[in-house]
Amino acid sequence: MEMSQMVVQATWSTDSYLKQIPHMTGERLKRAAAKQVESVFDLTDLEDEDRNDILRMSGPELADVARFCNRYPNVELNFEVEDAEAIHAGSPATVTIELERDDDDGSQSGPVVAPYFPQRKDESWWLIIGEPSTNALVSIKKVNLQQKSTVKLEFPAGDEGKHDYKIYFMCDSFLGCDQEFDFTMNIKEKLAESSDEDSDEMSEDEEDA
Repeated sequence: MEMSQMVVQATWSTDSYLKQIPHMTGERLKRAAAKQVESVFDLTDLEDEDRNDILRMSGPELADVARFCNRYPNVELNFEVEDAEAIHAGSPATVTIELERDDDDGSQSGPVVAPYFPQRKDESWWLIIGEPSTNALVSIKKVNLQQKSTVKLEFPAGDEGKHDYKIYFMCDSFLGCDQEFDFTMNIKEKLAESSDEDSDEMSEDEEDA
């Protein structure tokens, strides 16, 4: 996913996230760093005077910056583990995730702003659940997010005991907008399973009766 972000935006993952913004020269990046502006959101949250002092751009250049910043995704994520107190080892566990995009004016719709990418690019998102302690990926789903979306991720619960999981919400087109969330599940012992023999014996007893 990070490779896709780098290819689309023509930057390295180790570069400043601000380098994705059109016309961001080395001098402008230095001025941003001096004001502790590290992300696209940091830049858009500045007062106009401070932002203009960092950018020092012409009108058309500022219009390109505004177009990119308006298009840059701003998504709120909320999640809930369903029946969290009644999850048993080996049974299905379900996490419901609510996604809502801050896009009141419709400026975040349309193709990705990526001047160096050779063709039109529409963004995609991935929701992933992993267990860092075991380096295991337990669930993954691709999401085409417009404004709102509800996604359910289901996976088999691990062994009995406490398990720490992490939700990763990742975009394939922009750097710096990925999100991570931690949650813990206290998994109960595995439910007893009735054997096929017990079922067969019960059926035979019912027939004899």
